[in-house]
Amino acid sequence: MRPLDRTTELSRSAALGWMDLGNCQEAICELDHIAPRFLRHPEILELRWLIYVKAKKWDLACDVAKILRNTKPDNPNYWIWLACATRDKSSGGLVAACKILGKAHKLFPKDATIVEGLACYSYQLGKLDRAQKFMKTAIALSHPVKIKNRKGSMVFFDCSACGKGVETFIGKWGSIIDCPHCGGKTKVQ
Repeated sequence: MRPLDRTTELSRSAALGWMDLGNCQEAICELDHIAPRFLRHPEILELRWLIYVKAKKWDLACDVAKILRNTKPDNPNYWIWLACATRDKSSGGLVAACKILGKAHKLFPKDATIVEGLACYSYQLGKLDRAQKFMKTAIALSHPVKIKNRKGSMVFFDCSACGKGVETFIGKWGSIIDCPHCGGKTKVQ
């Protein structure tokens, strides 16, 4: 991706300033002055998304998030942004947002923010068991444990949920292990 030219960088900076001052309309006007060749530049699209979110223009934020996600589907943040905007847009909702994060979770199973989002949406939808499962996984992904001792494939560690000692065989580092004591999830690295 080519870098922004000076004029575009100045418009971007002015838009950011207007947004920080709370004047989202002026911020959008600044972005509308940008040369067409830079309108789909990720830095410009990201700023446009932030302005739309701050202005609570969820339908427009969703449109921008779709462009970003489609342009760079390997960036988990764009999936998260799309889910957030979809949740609040006029024809969106929790179910649609949850579906987006579900697809993202298949692509990024170790992204704690996506898993936490699934926990929150599941809770809001009244799916408490599912929410609890996702939250335990999110905690495990966010707080991996340190191995106390290792002998070959056998590892010894304290569960991040209950603190009790666990000994188990592990096939792959970075795996998530269910604690036999509390059922909590722990990421082993």
